[in-house]
Amino acid sequence: MKIKPMWVWGLVIGAALGCAAALTTLAAAPSQGVVTLKLTQITAVKQNGSPDPGSDAACREQLSQPGSQYLGLSVTTRYAIDTQSQTVYATSTFASVTATPPQEVSVELHALGLSDSYAFGRYRPDNVPGVYGVLFSLNRWMGDPASRFIVFGPEGKDYNCVIASAH
Repeated sequence: MKIKPMWVWGLVIGAALGCAAALTTLAAAPSQGVVTLKLTQITAVKQNGSPDPGSDAACREQLSQPGSQYLGLSVTTRYAIDTQSQTVYATSTFASVTATPPQEVSVELHALGLSDSYAFGRYRPDNVPGVYGVLFSLNRWMGDPASRFIVFGPEGKDYNCVIASAH
């Protein structure tokens, strides 16, 4: 085995450190935006959050009822992420499904601290009855935005319904 000269190793190490610095700078750059997504995908989850495919049809029926108004709901989320100052926030706004006359509802979301994405959520928001959680996420590169609502399933059942934007 022939050992490479030191200058070759210096180039390899320098290139690796340069790439790491560039990625750190890219990830550390503040990002802010406004995203509007439509809730269209319906699934069921057990009380522990794991998928419950056996209850998917019941959730589709529940969330497709004329009075439900979650299916097709547009959710606009404003977010700002600054990893250097560790300042993050997000607020989701959408039409109230219960107010008459119709009005906008805003839900301030809290950072969830997941390691592989920027995720925000608010559980049991006071101003959105019947909803267990309002969630928003971006991948680590600030792309692939997703909005999700966790809606309480029927009383006495051991599942909840998730209605989400398409990926």
